[in-house]
Parts: sequence; C-alpha cells; structure tokens
Amino acid sequence: MSRNPYTLDDAPKVKESICAFFDILGFKEKVNSAKNLDISNERLKHFHSSLRVSANFLENKKYELVTEDGISVIKEKDAYINDYSLRIFSDCFVIGYPLKDYNKIGWQGGKEIFTIMEKLSQFQLRMSLCGYLLRGAITIGELYMDNDI
Repeated sequence: MSRNPYTLDDAPKVKESICAFFDILGFKEKVNSAKNLDISNERLKHFHSSLRVSANFLENKKYELVTEDGISVIKEKDAYINDYSLRIFSDCFVIGYPLKDYNKIGWQGGKEIFTIMEKLSQFQLRMSLCGYLLRGAITIGELYMDNDI
C-alpha cells in the first residue's frame, strides 16, 4: 500500500487539499558566504542537522485539541502517516494535506488547518532557534503530489 494520500489503488488522484509552500529566508546568501569563507561543509552539517531535527516533527507527530475537565489542551495522538504528503528540496518545503470531512457548520478543513498550522509553527520555532527563518504561504485547492510531481 502506498504512503501517498494522493493515490487510490496505486493510481494518482487529485484531491481538494491544503497546500503549504515555504522556504528559508536568506538561504542563498548563507550558501554564498560559506563558500567565500571556505566553511561550506560546516554550514552544510549545521543546516542538515537543523533540518533533520525540525523536519522530524513535521513527519512523525500529530496533535489534537481536546477538552479535559473544561480545559482545552493539545495532546499527542497516533500519527496517520497517510494523512499528508511532505516534500523537501533544497531550502523549499511543500506539504499537501487532503481535506477529509465537513464539520457541523459545513466547513471543510478545520482539522487539517489546525494540524498544518501547529506543525508549521513548531517547525518554524525549531528552525529559528537554529538561525533559519521561514517565509511562505498556505492555500486550499486541488492538488496532487508524489515523488516526481
């Protein structure tokens, strides 16, 4: 079975989704300055470890907002790896999260938006603590993602 939420019976399928695209501010300048200072390998190691630790949060953990004794809390829950698709290339990131259910007022995407915003805020916090700031956008529309597209 495919890990990709954009396949159905191993065939590609376009789905109404939340799509987040973001990149690292000033990445090109960091690469160029590292080259000029002859510290490219050190800079790469730092970026690679920062990305690996931060992206691990995007890939493996899932949280939900629950109410316990009248208090709203965020709790970790079992991850459903097929819920969304993540692609990382160079200093760019794309997350596609297919919308699933309508809520009581007929608006689709509440759970997915909460999850994306929570994951991106934690990812941005972790990357900023390592010296990398992010910029990007989130939109809703038809999307298909796989390893090639």
